Amino acid sequence: MSIKRPPSSAFVTASVFLGGCFLLSGCFSMERFRHEKYSCASNRLDIREVIIRNAKQGAEVRVISSQAEEKGTISAISKEQAVIVHGQRNLNVDRKTGNITVLVKNRYHRLNCEVSLFTL
Repeated sequence: MSIKRPPSSAFVTASVFLGGCFLLSGCFSMERFRHEKYSCASNRLDIREVIIRNAKQGAEVRVISSQAEEKGTISAISKEQAVIVHGQRNLNVDRKTGNITVLVKNRYHRLNCEVSLFTL
């Protein structure tokens, strides 16, 4: 007859810890800070960068040109797209590819920008 030993306490502790980490990682996003920056090549509209710090509807956005740094407002946002009102311009930002479509009066302009994402 063999005697069954209880598992060692180090093994049980490690198993519980790893299991808890696995469960917590799938439950919620632990992201505290998110900074999205869209750097655009030279263009007619003189938009160099669009910076989103708070990705919520109604939040302020920085729009940087070669002359000034101005503010815009997020009017709608999802995981894929953000719509920003900036003066007489409406910026439609594709958050995945970085492409920005700008509507000025009745003309559309398309900007190819690079996405830089920093999270903490």
